[in-house]
Amino acid sequence: MLRAISGLPVNDRERAQIRQVIVSLLDRHTDDMSWRLIIAEAVAGLDPTATERAQIRTALLDMLARTTSTGKARKAAGKLLDLKPTADELGQSSNWVIRLNIKLFAAARQNSPTSAWLAALPGLSRQATHHRKTHWAR
Repeated sequence: MLRAISGLPVNDRERAQIRQVIVSLLDRHTDDMSWRLIIAEAVAGLDPTATERAQIRTALLDMLARTTSTGKARKAAGKLLDLKPTADELGQSSNWVIRLNIKLFAAARQNSPTSAWLAALPGLSRQATHHRKTHWAR
């Protein structure tokens, strides 16, 4: 249903109302990781505001920190790319079951002030190689 809504022709006001309703679902489905992925996909297709992107990123980052499923982690990392992650946010990646990839590095660089990127870079580089047997985000 959410995928169908994101493809509907609507005006800006209606799109904003739909986004608000979809984002509010995060509060009701905080422990359901599959729902978080569906919600992130739906919101990304509706031209979200910076605040809405931040809300969805927070939910996905929490999911990435808690999941033990590499498949769900890869999907969440892929959704992060559409939501403009920052270097500070990716600093949490040492808890992930997947390593950072070049696409997430590039997105964080693009979405972070240079000073924040340079400050976070040593930690991000360590986290990209943190686990010997972890899987790469694709």
